[in-house]
Amino acid sequence: MDGDKTTAVARDGNSRRKFLRDVSAALAGSLLPMGPVLAARYERPATEGAAGVTPAGGRESFPPDDVRHYGIIPNETASASSNTAALKALVNPAGAFTGKLLFPNLTGTDVYYFNDLIAFHDGIHLDLRGSTLNFTKTGVTRDSASGFIHAIRDFVIENGAVVTNYLFKGGYNTGNALAFGGRGADTALFPNLYDALLPAPMGNITVRNLRITAGTSGAAARAIFMLGGFDGVVIENVSIDGQKQLTAGIYYEFGWATNEAREIERQSSHARNIRVTNLTVANVIDEAFGANGAFDIVIDGLHVSDCGHGCLIGTGEALYFRPWTPPGSRGTRPSVVVRNVVAKSIRNVGIGVAGASKISGSYLDNPPAHDNPLGLGPNQQSDLIDFVLDRFSLNGSRKNYGISTSAASARISNGTLTGFQRGIVTTQECTKFVIDAVKIFDSASFGIQVGQGVTVHTPPRLADGVIRNCVIAGSGTQGRCAGLAVGTTRSCLIEDCRFGYDKSMDDKSEATQTQAVTAAADASGVICRNNYVAPAADGAVAYVLAGAAGRGCRIENPRGIQTANGAWR
Repeated sequence: MDGDKTTAVARDGNSRRKFLRDVSAALAGSLLPMGPVLAARYERPATEGAAGVTPAGGRESFPPDDVRHYGIIPNETASASSNTAALKALVNPAGAFTGKLLFPNLTGTDVYYFNDLIAFHDGIHLDLRGSTLNFTKTGVTRDSASGFIHAIRDFVIENGAVVTNYLFKGGYNTGNALAFGGRGADTALFPNLYDALLPAPMGNITVRNLRITAGTSGAAARAIFMLGGFDGVVIENVSIDGQKQLTAGIYYEFGWATNEAREIERQSSHARNIRVTNLTVANVIDEAFGANGAFDIVIDGLHVSDCGHGCLIGTGEALYFRPWTPPGSRGTRPSVVVRNVVAKSIRNVGIGVAGASKISGSYLDNPPAHDNPLGLGPNQQSDLIDFVLDRFSLNGSRKNYGISTSAASARISNGTLTGFQRGIVTTQECTKFVIDAVKIFDSASFGIQVGQGVTVHTPPRLADGVIRNCVIAGSGTQGRCAGLAVGTTRSCLIEDCRFGYDKSMDDKSEATQTQAVTAAADASGVICRNNYVAPAADGAVAYVLAGAAGRGCRIENPRGIQTANGAWR
């Protein structure tokens, strides 16, 4: 998570960043007096007239908010080209049409076919009425950083399904089902998107009650792809099936606010108010949800299965170093809050939040010279994101960590982690942490590692943290080891925890976990209080402290196995 996800070359030559009327309504209308029915049928919204849009021949009987009014018809694959041309003409960003467009679903399974990317004017609301938009295309390079449905501002899509089948033939970040925003010259649909130069911020985007089934032959496609300084994105009750082809379910990355010739001189733009509720993602290669460079993200309800990662959040290369913010924006530190997560069959990291990233190789390091001309030091490369995770159940492989973070502060509570390489890992750049009421079972290595040796500061800073009410058992399935390893702390309170499987509580005994707590020589202020330790594998001692005495490390009111090695007091 130290860098973004993809590398390519944009059309402007700059280096690319690494790195969503049913039948009953019609019947109800038929009960109205004939006069009002005719009046409603032929009334045309002011926006339609202003846009110079006229109904397709023979379609005048459909109301103006019905897409059939414009010759867009369902259930005919041969109509993909004409449907696409009609919708493009209607919603063209250079036009003036705004308002709601309905996709009637008269059979209950209506499908509307399209075969090209469509850019949308501001102020359009698509209500699919339970129907499906089907998009099939052999790609071209011009599709880069764009999507089948693409908007930048004041847009809603809801109540239906989107199915895509995209054949990659060139470009980068192609084949996205939905795309929002843009960065500089990245997308041909909305060229020259520099936030500080726009008449209004991008954003006010809603994706609601939508099922996305996306197929692609390559090129880092996502179900929802977002770039730039959005103000307000709502994703609610959305399900994504990547069919083991999509790179990610949802991915966001920072944008450019200004357009100086050299990227290192630009201000970056960053999304605010991203709100995700009840998101389900299955069968994607990498992350279910990923973001690099957002100011604040709240996810409440994330259901993940058979994905590379559950959720990956990072700073992006911009590091929030020179951010452009519209008037009235908050000046608080960027944050991510994730609640109510259920993730199964995770192949890599469950949830990763990188609040510290080195500039090496990024545009801030001024490649190819890599001479750091802005003089960014450790303080500009760390303490960039705060992290909260509450109520979760993650099940993964033994290839990576359940939770990994270098956030400035992390609060992780009320969850279960099973079967990861390590359950929770905080690096040396996470200097404030609380881990409360978390159960960690059957890790290949440590259940929890505090102060992993990944740092921007030299020497590393010391952390302050609390670990309480936790259960750590079955650690060391691929090589016996301790349940909890602590390093690089100024203070670390470990209290009311249970270590090891216990026959009386778990109907099994500990077979692989050795020490309950092992504290490194650079760990100070480690206080173990009111903890219960079950008999360990190989009869290992419960508490081990390396290094010299006089560091404020002590054991208070131990229960169960009470043996100790080292200069505890």
